[in-house]
Amino acid sequence: MIKRTPINSKTLKNKFPQIYSEIFSKCSIVCSSPRSITLLGEHEVRYGGITLRQPIPIRTYVGITPNKKSKICIVWNKTFDPLLEIFRDTETDEVHKEKIEQQLIPFLTFHDLNFTSGFDIYILSELPFERAIGSAGAFFCPLITSFLLHTDKLTPEHINTWKTKTVAELIASPD
Repeated sequence: MIKRTPINSKTLKNKFPQIYSEIFSKCSIVCSSPRSITLLGEHEVRYGGITLRQPIPIRTYVGITPNKKSKICIVWNKTFDPLLEIFRDTETDEVHKEKIEQQLIPFLTFHDLNFTSGFDIYILSELPFERAIGSAGAFFCPLITSFLLHTDKLTPEHINTWKTKTVAELIASPD
């Protein structure tokens, strides 16, 4: 029987510490988000129904660092390949890459997140995006959080406070 590496963040960090060190050493801010699986109600939630979603112990890390190019560039993208049991360099497909690189600055400016420089984006995914398990949210949540932290619109204290509250408490008191 083939001995496979269990796919979870703890195991991957222990087996590939150099990959995690690389993203943290290259970026001024790194945020992550868990992947998830939707068991029920994936489309129903759009119409006011309920959904049954479960986070899984696999994360997507997104780091940013200012650049002098005055534009946003995805410069580093590594994905764990569970079949080969390695992190591989991944090319972001051109359509999504172009949308992210061209539309992110106007989106951030619209939300009063103004910058004097561009940014390099670094992506480390513990599961290939094409596996579609919560991949869009697991990418955009840490991406936007990184920019909010960079502009001080969000602080680590906010995040620590949120961790102690229920969703109902956060909705009732958004501060």
